[in-house]
Amino acid sequence: MKGVELIRLIILFLLNSSILFVLWQRDPSIVSENNLIENMQVVFLFMALFFIFLRFFKERVCSSPIIFFLLFFLTLIMREVDLRPLSAPRFIIILSTKGRDLILSLGWLLFIYAFIRKFKASLKEYAVIVKNAPGRYFVLGCLFYVLAWPFDEGIFSITKNTNNFIEELLENMGTLLFLLSAFYFSKGRFHFR
Repeated sequence: MKGVELIRLIILFLLNSSILFVLWQRDPSIVSENNLIENMQVVFLFMALFFIFLRFFKERVCSSPIIFFLLFFLTLIMREVDLRPLSAPRFIIILSTKGRDLILSLGWLLFIYAFIRKFKASLKEYAVIVKNAPGRYFVLGCLFYVLAWPFDEGIFSITKNTNNFIEELLENMGTLLFLLSAFYFSKGRFHFR
């Protein structure tokens, strides 16, 4: 990662963290389910999907990385969106819980099958991505999600609300990095075929 790129990321993280911290101090409920921070994450993920679709429509090729990003971002969106507290019809609630899990599992199984069938070509495609901005931002986004896990589980001896804030803050930064990954992926001048 270049020095300027790293400085931009640090500034972005500090700015994002500062704004969310001030908002959390004023209203601790922003870390609750379906509240401000989770809704920001969903917006970032939908924007990421938009950029992935842009790449798809630009190339008109359904490559393995496009499918991977679509499935990955959809999985995170479905994880963040909880329709149970809303007054939605029962079948919608079932689709958003058990149905969601079944559909996503089927999608991931089909993806893994296709990946294995074209293993060498798929591996080359991902190697190209990892060497460029989309891969760097994606890996960093995953790292932020991994860092959020101990706070989600309450492993540290801090208050539940502080755990929730740090977890959501890290996940928020992760989704922002996923958005950047998708943006650079859509702009990518690298080709797989």
